Amino acid sequence: MIFKALKTVKTAVLGLCISAGLIGFSAQAENIDYLSAINSDLNASPLTFSKGELRWAKVGDLRPTQALIGYDQVNYKLGRYQAEPKKMYEEICESYGAGEKKVKWSEQSSPLKPGSFNCPLAIGSEAAEMKTAIVGPDGHLYLTDGHHTFSTFIDMENGGAQMPVLIKIQDNWSASESDTIEQAMSQFWQRLAQTNNSWQFTASGEAISYVNMPTTLGQDSLANQAFRALVYFARDISWVKKQAEAINFLEFHWGYELAKSISVDEQRLVEQAYYLSKIEEVAKQMLAYAPEQAIASSGRSAKQLGQKAAWDNNSDKTLQQLVCGSKKGRLGKLGFALSYKQPGVSLECN
Repeated sequence: MIFKALKTVKTAVLGLCISAGLIGFSAQAENIDYLSAINSDLNASPLTFSKGELRWAKVGDLRPTQALIGYDQVNYKLGRYQAEPKKMYEEICESYGAGEKKVKWSEQSSPLKPGSFNCPLAIGSEAAEMKTAIVGPDGHLYLTDGHHTFSTFIDMENGGAQMPVLIKIQDNWSASESDTIEQAMSQFWQRLAQTNNSWQFTASGEAISYVNMPTTLGQDSLANQAFRALVYFARDISWVKKQAEAINFLEFHWGYELAKSISVDEQRLVEQAYYLSKIEEVAKQMLAYAPEQAIASSGRSAKQLGQKAAWDNNSDKTLQQLVCGSKKGRLGKLGFALSYKQPGVSLECN
């Protein structure tokens, strides 16, 4: 049993059985001793963790398996969390597999203290929504999903490296017959690549040796891939994620394909008009590919990666709402990113 949620005087029942036969505790229950549950995992060696388990870790201790993120996808979340703290707690609860709607929090709540806010469901109830990691031979947890989410957590003002996060153990690959840890780690990274669980490339597509991969999350460690964010912002304009095959690094594959024909001046991605023009250019290029065209090294066609049939009224609407949103007085995704990067910036809305 992973979680040892302790009873207190006011708490009679804790949690329910959840998927994979694990025991979780309800984030709705009051006075749960989260600290004991978290410390139990933080004091345990990941080498003992098993596939399918849900385990606490400090976000700063998680090792990335990709060298890149789209900074402005993270900046969008950072800007939105500042303006709408409820959204931050919703996404923390979602990362716990505990639902994201009707979260209860107060001014005294903190992402550093899981017991200070209440999620709508028992932790792990929606395990499919949780981020995943694989245990390496060196005893570290290597993140295989959630680089943008956890980079946001580590970069946000009320988060940081010490923030506890809950992850699902995708597998434990610590066992090795190698003579040295160096050999074991080399084989581990080869296995990550062979199973499509790592992205060992620079922003320009050059291969990176595992010894040169970053060891922490966040914008201070991971490099920027501007096209990764452009593809993210183009979602529902030129491609639909729910219609795309669920493959790892989908947006990176789109980005590397687009970089073959589109140039971007990253220094100008603080200018509203320029940024919007590049999102539109990216979106229209995605639509211009033949549906059967292979995209980068994905082994999938444009259509298989969610390409829409054509630019439509919804494409226009979504593009227009990227800066100022669909509701009066509320920013869109790009608007939050720009306002976070340039506090006090004046944004133009149609």
